[in-house]
Amino acid sequence: MSLTAVGDSVLAATSPSLQDIFPQMYVDAQVGRQVYMVPDVLKNLQAQGHLADTVLLVEGTNGAFNEEQLAQIMEVLGKRQVYWVNVHVPTKSWQNSVNKGIKEAGRKYPNIHVIDWYDYSNGHESWFYNDDVHPNKVGTDKFTNLVAQKILK
Repeated sequence: MSLTAVGDSVLAATSPSLQDIFPQMYVDAQVGRQVYMVPDVLKNLQAQGHLADTVLLVEGTNGAFNEEQLAQIMEVLGKRQVYWVNVHVPTKSWQNSVNKGIKEAGRKYPNIHVIDWYDYSNGHESWFYNDDVHPNKVGTDKFTNLVAQKILK
């Protein structure tokens, strides 16, 4: 399966495990990346021929986004199937607004499929390093399995 994954440090941490399941996956992950940066990243990937028909977004860990930024992302992605993993960042004020925004994006755009990492991982502190954001080995396995189940469904 051809798949492009774009994200932040959570994707950077989990991408080796995801690539075991999706060996054709092209990953563009950057620590500290924010959602407002994603449209330009997607445009560059498209220009380089790396933007597949299925896109995984692991974004929102580092800050909130707005409707305009979402519209810019979807303008680039068009009719591609988009799987957007919501966030688990309980120490940050934007966690709930990011997850609400991703959920609303899934309602607004029929080709956005929300992967609910927040609800799935909530209450499982042992899945995370001390920062309660980045999944450890157990959490990476859980994250990878959840993402794979949703994409391959």
